[in-house]
Amino acid sequence: MLPGSSAATARNSRSSRSHVLAHRALPASLVAAVAPASPAGAALGVGIGGVLGLLGGGGSVLALPAFLYAFGESPTSAIAESLVVVSLGAGVGLAARGGAGRVDAEVVVPFAAIAVASAAATARFVAGVVPAEVRLALFVAFALASSASMWASAAPGAAAPAAERRSFTAAAAARAAAVGAFTALIGAGGGFVVVPALALSGVPVDEAVSSALLVVCLNAAAGFATYWAGGDVAVHWDVVAPVACAVAAGAALGARASAAVDARLTKRLFAVLVLVVGVLVVAKELPGVS
Repeated sequence: MLPGSSAATARNSRSSRSHVLAHRALPASLVAAVAPASPAGAALGVGIGGVLGLLGGGGSVLALPAFLYAFGESPTSAIAESLVVVSLGAGVGLAARGGAGRVDAEVVVPFAAIAVASAAATARFVAGVVPAEVRLALFVAFALASSASMWASAAPGAAAPAAERRSFTAAAAARAAAVGAFTALIGAGGGFVVVPALALSGVPVDEAVSSALLVVCLNAAAGFATYWAGGDVAVHWDVVAPVACAVAAGAALGARASAAVDARLTKRLFAVLVLVVGVLVVAKELPGVS
């Protein structure tokens, strides 16, 4: 069964951009409960942005299921739309943290360049031939791995990754390419991967979070731009725009609150949330369960 139920099937049949603002075939009660302009829709957006601002990643783990199930989007539309809000949220979170002044340019510039190129190439040449079921399975694996990594990093006495000398190495280039590919395939900006990847390249953790936000912002933007340029992915701006505004507000709040909250507690709570999201997606999509 494809994600997004019958509403997604109906939407997939409308490939023309002239129809991208048409009403979605969802039950009226569901639309009223989670419409982007509703309190529930706004809360989803603020939550996605808040996670990005606080942790430097993780918003996409919430954004993709929100677009799939709360707003009834098709898999391809949900992935493209999540890239929009994740890119915006990461950019706002970076600005709220002090902008590019907290970014390690020596490592981040080549890392971002390779990740962006990989995201664009994957969206252009690979994503279209990978079945929706496979991409969703990759998303679930990413979510569960992120949950485990976040929980482990919050453990008392957890050691930071053993860093290389601060430089951009071949290993860092490979990590950047992998981050870009995953971004385009599953709509995840890769913040959970970028932060430890930068730390492994010798970037201090406080700089790694800001640097990761820059990479996520550019990476997600490149993936979305490639989907949009292809012209075969319907992006429903009546859904995306209000969610994006809420995400931007949440990212600003999360970034400003990051110094005042208990980082370990935040990571553990989010690890549990991501685990629940992954399990719910599996339950929703596993044949015979939903």
